[in-house]
Amino acid sequence: ERLSAVGEVAAYTAHNIRNPIASIRAMAQVGLADANGNPAIESTLRDIIGCVDKMEQWIAGLLNFARPLEMNRSRIDLRAVAKAVYGLSAKAAQAKDLELELAEHPTPIPVKADEVFLEQALHAILSNAIEAVPRLGRVSITTSVDDGAVIPKAILSVRDNGPGIPSELLP
Repeated sequence: ERLSAVGEVAAYTAHNIRNPIASIRAMAQVGLADANGNPAIESTLRDIIGCVDKMEQWIAGLLNFARPLEMNRSRIDLRAVAKAVYGLSAKAAQAKDLELELAEHPTPIPVKADEVFLEQALHAILSNAIEAVPRLGRVSITTSVDDGAVIPKAILSVRDNGPGIPSELLP
């Protein structure tokens, strides 16, 4: 019963969020058509459309919340996921006067993962880091490969120079 109630709340919430998001996307598309070749405006409107599209994916995930988790794993490039999330987070970091760095491995890093879930997880971690780091701080995303292991390991890390979790909250 509780799971059913959560599913109903998720569906209600998703429906009420989808309507204004669709309007935001439509207005951004109209603005893009009227941008008259202004690169700054076009770039901003494309960013808005991209963010709205990501929100739509997350809303779809919310609707699937009450259902058993199904991973759609496929071969993806870990660097591409990191780069996409970096792009979505750059303006939030800039607005807070943070230095956001992306250190990419020089070659593609193929991994078998659910791209949407991986992107959501990385975005949540990066958003938390951006929120926690004080103004003029630094947040970095790094993709690398540990070739020294028997089976090479893909590594994705997020680091920041924030204060960390207070010791009383660690437990």
